[in-house]
Amino acid sequence: MPGGRPKAKLDLKRGWKEAVLSEYEDGASDVEVRVLLKQFRKKASLSNDLWGRWMSEESEFSETIKQGREASERWWLRLGRGMSSGKIAGNSTTWIFNMKNRFSWADKREVENIMSTGTERGSVAIQAALEAKLASLGIELESVPDSDADVEVAEAGEAIH
Repeated sequence: MPGGRPKAKLDLKRGWKEAVLSEYEDGASDVEVRVLLKQFRKKASLSNDLWGRWMSEESEFSETIKQGREASERWWLRLGRGMSSGKIAGNSTTWIFNMKNRFSWADKREVENIMSTGTERGSVAIQAALEAKLASLGIELESVPDSDADVEVAEAGEAIH
């Protein structure tokens, strides 16, 4: 017989789903919903571990929370749309940080590796600038073949000499 206490089942009083969805529909976070759910438990606590276990093992709970999170994001999106149209007063910086923290929004970052193949636009200019800088420092750059064919020609030339 395994030791430890038995795992708590989903022991929430009637009406919890409606209350949770209503809270999320007002833009609530998971933290606010957890506080609300304590009112629906026989025990007054709802640990992080229990929340996580219910999310992974109790489909009714998990689906309700997922639906609620979508409703919360919809509330925040509508707030942002209202602020951008001037219909609602608000602080756009605060709104953006809320979206980043609550819904994993991130600034778009575009990174281009222009030195990977040497064929991207501007890479020739970069190479020339690099060579000029090295030359100004008195450093000679050895010639690097551009393709396998150049390597074969160079090797054939070395064999002749």
